[in-house]
Amino acid sequence: MIHAESEVKNEDSRARSFTFAVQLLDAEGKVAARFRGETVTMQPGETRTVKAQQEVSGLHFWSWGYGYLYTVKTSLESETLIDEVVTRTGFRDRKSV
Repeated sequence: MIHAESEVKNEDSRARSFTFAVQLLDAEGKVAARFRGETVTMQPGETRTVKAQQEVSGLHFWSWGYGYLYTVKTSLESETLIDEVVTRTGFRDRKSV
């Protein structure tokens, strides 16, 4: 299960609506998963944590001697892309922790 979340603040002078979206890219840059979280409307000055999660199969898990990295792109989307954050990370199998 992949969980993604982001703290968002509406710095606009009007209410804004958007959907929190996640794109997971493998080490070669190919899309391994795409999923969307909640669609929210935020009032001016409001701060909120938005979340998305999805079960993803076929992942390469990080282990000693095998450092497989993914690129996770989280974005706020409306009719257009509002903002995007790119994070490089590896995943550990829960059983190996």
